[in-house]
Amino acid sequence: MKINMKKLMNLCIIAILFTLGACSKNGENPQPEETLLPKLKANVQPASSNLAAGKLVVGYVPGWKNVQGVIDNSDLNVLTHLNIAFFSPNTSGQMMVNGNPASSDASTVEINYVVTQGHQHGVKVLASFSGGKIPDGSGNLVTLLQSPNRSVLVANIVSFLNFYNLDGIDVDIEGQTLQTVKTAGTYTLFVQELRAALQPLGKLVTCATLPYTNGMIPVNSFPYFDYIHIMSYDNNWGGTGNHSLYSDALVHIKKFLDLNCPASKLTLGVPFYGYQGAIGLTPGVPFRDIVALDTLNAYQDTYLAYKYNGIPSIKAKTRYAKQHIAGVMIWDLEKDAVGKFSLLKAIGEEIAP
Repeated sequence: MKINMKKLMNLCIIAILFTLGACSKNGENPQPEETLLPKLKANVQPASSNLAAGKLVVGYVPGWKNVQGVIDNSDLNVLTHLNIAFFSPNTSGQMMVNGNPASSDASTVEINYVVTQGHQHGVKVLASFSGGKIPDGSGNLVTLLQSPNRSVLVANIVSFLNFYNLDGIDVDIEGQTLQTVKTAGTYTLFVQELRAALQPLGKLVTCATLPYTNGMIPVNSFPYFDYIHIMSYDNNWGGTGNHSLYSDALVHIKKFLDLNCPASKLTLGVPFYGYQGAIGLTPGVPFRDIVALDTLNAYQDTYLAYKYNGIPSIKAKTRYAKQHIAGVMIWDLEKDAVGKFSLLKAIGEEIAP
């Protein structure tokens, strides 16, 4: 009888603790907004070794390339997130038309392939919204982000993500469009509404941003993003030096930290490409093509007129990101070399050795 009473008391204590915990989760004890934001590992799955390490490795997949080939040639065990680029609404704010993306180079078959392969490896898959080059037939975001169009667009994005079983949206509004919606104040209202709609569904809201003032997202939008990817490349536009120096990365990270952006939200963007001529004014050259000229090129940052990031530089940036912020972002996976010369492999060796 004494043993049974002890068990009964223990069960009562457990029940009380469970009830208290449930009350907190149900919102009866309100917390400041910042504490309600997802923690660094809030929405991750333990299947990926890097997710277990608590650091992000975000890889962009360009929808205008061989999407399935990019996925097949990438070690998904190194990645935590895949961002499919890019998707835009049409002039009516629709994200889908007749069961297909309204404006994107990625097809339904390709999207489903990335989602299936990503999820099998414990990798989150997001849709990257807008991008630096807007496809023909896309709607005018300056108009679509105004009220009442904005709420319609947000609802359509939610439906789009649910339809493809995507894990979130990556907002990549750039150029003059970004400047206009920043000035109008509609950029932050847009991401605020996105977060309100997607957070209850367990979906992420992230962004890519340039690190200089004119190309940077508004500071008051920081709280509404789970992660902010710093595009620390294509620096010194029009110049002929290296477009993505280690020193540039440190300056760019510090800039966001000085603006009180939490380190746990930041990833450092690293390039899998370089330039042979003027930065941004000549075509970028994939890292794999530079290595194909001479395999020793994989271990340096300069070859003839080519300037890029080789394995040592990518590793150094990854080490710094691992120590000081949330992780790294890659533009883009299609440009990587294979085997021992892979930059993704080099990142994995630093993130989860």
